[in-house]
Amino acid sequence: MTETVEYLSFEVSGECYAIDIALTREIRGWTEPSAMPDTPNYELGVINLRGEMLPLIDLAARLGLVSPEIHARSVIIVAEVNNMAVGLLVDSVSNIIALTRDDMRPPPDMANGGKHDYVSALTVVEEQMIRILDLGPALADEQEAA
Repeated sequence: MTETVEYLSFEVSGECYAIDIALTREIRGWTEPSAMPDTPNYELGVINLRGEMLPLIDLAARLGLVSPEIHARSVIIVAEVNNMAVGLLVDSVSNIIALTRDDMRPPPDMANGGKHDYVSALTVVEEQMIRILDLGPALADEQEAA
């Protein structure tokens, strides 16, 4: 029997991504971050989550995509990776999907040397391509700074 894993799907720059739901601590509405000096362009600052200060990452910018306009309906996914909590700014949260290993395919090699460190697999659900995001490599800089 093939193990089923649940993923939280969400949109970033109009494209669908997903992360293992076990990494998700909570989903919350937009909170204005406090800027921090000398940070990368994808780090928007820090937010206060019940006394815990979390870095807020513009996931679109971190993935090299066009950042959407931030508005009151923007969503923050609070995720935990390697014992570090981080806020991820996304366009919207879509759904919880259950996938097996057989449902996923590795991303193809790209001739232009495009980075696939962040995308561990691809799948199609209801005719929509979903990129399974590996937060470890995507947040490696944040973890080194912590």
